[in-house]
Amino acid sequence: MNMKRILSLGLSLVLVLALAACNSTPPPATDSSGSSAAGAPEASAAAVTGTVALEGPSVSYSGAVTLEGDAPTASEAFIAFCQQQKLAYKYKDGFFSAFADVASAADEGWLFYVGDDLAQVGADDIPLADGFAVSFRWMNYDEAFAE
Repeated sequence: MNMKRILSLGLSLVLVLALAACNSTPPPATDSSGSSAAGAPEASAAAVTGTVALEGPSVSYSGAVTLEGDAPTASEAFIAFCQQQKLAYKYKDGFFSAFADVASAADEGWLFYVGDDLAQVGADDIPLADGFAVSFRWMNYDEAFAE
């Protein structure tokens, strides 16, 4: 084998391993009743309660959410909140792209905040504790990431 092929195979292997390491487990699929996809209620652990907010063009919602289960995530809080409020949302592969029929665009859209801080990871990767405060805010990307 020549050196180019060896380097190409090595780089491909590194890329595959890096992508595999970035894989995260999505929250379990639930229906509007809160039951798991298998139909049984999820195991109950200590409940956590906190605040969820959505702030955007013609969208302003805020309220308390209580979640049960083992290590609930911010994604689960947003899904539960939207179901409570009967708000449409788009969630696929760990990403929220729209709330109340307001979809993210190329230069502005929904950004995820924990407290007052722009999150450095997605909502699937934020475990929640009692008293949590999470939000999605409509922001211009250039302005938000310049901060």
